[in-house]
Amino acid sequence: MPALDGLRAAAVTLVFVTHAFPSSTFPGGLGVDVFFVISGFLITRILLKQWREHLTIGLKRFWFGRLVRLYPPLVAMVAVFASLYAFLPSSGLHSAVNATVALTHTANIVATVTDQDLGYFAHTWSLAMEEQFYLVWPLLLRAMLQLNLRRRWMIAITVTIAAASLTGWLLTGDALPYNPLTKAGGILLGCAAAIAVDHLPRALRSQPAAWTGVAVFTAACVGESTGWLARSVSLPIAVLGILPVVLHCATGRGPLVTALSWRPVVFVGVISYALYLWHYPVLMLLRRVVPADAWVVALIGAAVSLALAATTRRYVERPALAWRRRLLARHDATPRAEAPTSRVEAVGSPTS
Repeated sequence: MPALDGLRAAAVTLVFVTHAFPSSTFPGGLGVDVFFVISGFLITRILLKQWREHLTIGLKRFWFGRLVRLYPPLVAMVAVFASLYAFLPSSGLHSAVNATVALTHTANIVATVTDQDLGYFAHTWSLAMEEQFYLVWPLLLRAMLQLNLRRRWMIAITVTIAAASLTGWLLTGDALPYNPLTKAGGILLGCAAAIAVDHLPRALRSQPAAWTGVAVFTAACVGESTGWLARSVSLPIAVLGILPVVLHCATGRGPLVTALSWRPVVFVGVISYALYLWHYPVLMLLRRVVPADAWVVALIGAAVSLALAATTRRYVERPALAWRRRLLARHDATPRAEAPTSRVEAVGSPTS
């Protein structure tokens, strides 16, 4: 799905702009919520495919795969910037504590319950959010499938939890912007869309629906940047707007899909995880050591971050993924006793 990689590129660009110009009112943080919707959608599709093929969801295999995919680049970034604590008005102990928070995927919880300055690693709250989602959602999805719930009930349960999370965000988002309980709405709506996508009316996945979604998302950004909308309101609007865009990018064709599938855009999307990891501490460091205009810092930061992200992709992510493939291939080749036939009916799958 190259267009979804292109959508990731757009999302990380939004986030970069808001971090490059922190004094502006540009609501690029909504790009994180685009990432959340995409993650919920794609991970659920992967898990449902595994269920259709094997009538089970291998939790250990899934969690191991996520760990190998996401952890090595994080360790690389933390190792580099934890050693640069001298450029922060803090001690080495403070830097070590912040590095530990980042590596244990607890930044969102720490940011919610304390006023600790996480320094170079403040942006890892969103990584923590996704990792916590990867732990909990497969358990809930597998339980619903094992109970043979019909698709409509699976969607209803997921949307209900998402609505509760978004309601909590409407009430507390401005005060608790990193609360894992109130930031889960976008991820869960992406999950619900993945369960429903093959059976949605074509109109909801069409090009007009996607362009309408782009308009709604843009309106949320403009509304927040001009002060017409508070973040507590703009975020749910943006999430609902991006859903038909994700559905269209995953299943449709047209100018929007073609534009997002342009190879340079897809490349940025492919390295978007590493780019997200590096860009924030790079910008933070540059602002401290380069006495230049914000635009100059942004351009230098973009170049350095892209170079670091591409290098991380080549020398950290790819070797880790290759090792994972070899390890899993050896595991799959090991003779095992034939698994008993599951009594769970196909109606528990997304084809029901």
